[in-house]
Amino acid sequence: MNFYIHTFSKFYPVSVLQIAKVKKLKNQTLNININKLNIKLAGQGSFTKNFIYLNSKLTYINRLQIDNNNRTIESRRMRCIWIKKNIYTLLALSRSLWNTIRSTTNRFGRMSLFPIGIYIINQGLNIHRITHELYYGYCKRMELPLSYIKTKILFGRKSTLYYRTLQYITIQEFISDI
Repeated sequence: MNFYIHTFSKFYPVSVLQIAKVKKLKNQTLNININKLNIKLAGQGSFTKNFIYLNSKLTYINRLQIDNNNRTIESRRMRCIWIKKNIYTLLALSRSLWNTIRSTTNRFGRMSLFPIGIYIINQGLNIHRITHELYYGYCKRMELPLSYIKTKILFGRKSTLYYRTLQYITIQEFISDI
């Protein structure tokens, strides 16, 4: 059950790393803050909590949610979250796509009201996450909101969350280099 998550803006990947090859990259020097990037991309906790920790400020969250095929037993739900430092400073975009089956995933239906990572931590759910890809690239449409950043580089990751050994959520996250 592999999902393609529709991109609202064309993302131009300079490099897409399979997670198995990341260990080789650690020996090379990059002109970025490696400690912050490790927490953002490789962190196993909540994406939102990582941003609050790194920025030492309150972050603002905007949410958009789209339901598809609501009348069938199994439907898909897509959600986009924009995390901001203040009203005008975009830090990250996180998109998630997951299957909802009415009889078995009521818990995931409630999850859409909160950031996914924070909900999982607060509820104590036993979730297993596998990160498949790391992205390095840029997006033309996002360059204007990110014009305060000198490099205008976006990093990202694609992960899958498993609950009771079943694949439920595929998440793509794009992060500005701050």
